[in-house]
Amino acid sequence: MGSSNSSGARDAYGNHLQEGDYVECTTDGVASSFTELGKVTAISSDHIKFEFPIFGTYVYNQDEIRQWGIRRVITDYGGSKLQVNQCVELWGGYEGIISAINETLVTVRLTSRDWNQTVRTLTQHDVKAARLQICGALGALAGNVHQTVVFESRGRRAVGLPKGKPCEGASAN
Repeated sequence: MGSSNSSGARDAYGNHLQEGDYVECTTDGVASSFTELGKVTAISSDHIKFEFPIFGTYVYNQDEIRQWGIRRVITDYGGSKLQVNQCVELWGGYEGIISAINETLVTVRLTSRDWNQTVRTLTQHDVKAARLQICGALGALAGNVHQTVVFESRGRRAVGLPKGKPCEGASAN
């Protein structure tokens, strides 16, 4: 075990894995009921070592990775899985909504302090550097992030959400 630059390290879907990446187990291509994320802790030429906080350490070869459907995911600064329609905060007080995500990139539509509705696409490395953290979720508002209205969230005015539907869990100070 060792090098995080092992080019052959891939998840069940063909995405490159590196030490420090977060993963989830899937069933038939969708997230399984097993919701705990694991972290890649070491990579060798024929095995990858994963650490699951509750279940411990597992070492899998490529066949076992495919069997369990292990898939790379993008997480916030604290290690929570990012999903479409989550409200997020970035370093510097910027807020936004996740509008798209895959195993390697997340797209955030900024909603505060940027009246131009800037869209930023970030890698996992960029997410960590920006200290991006989940601050809430939009719930049933899928597809509505392009509607332009003003609302209050955490005591600040923001643009981009339907009126009366601020981030769940966001408190207006």
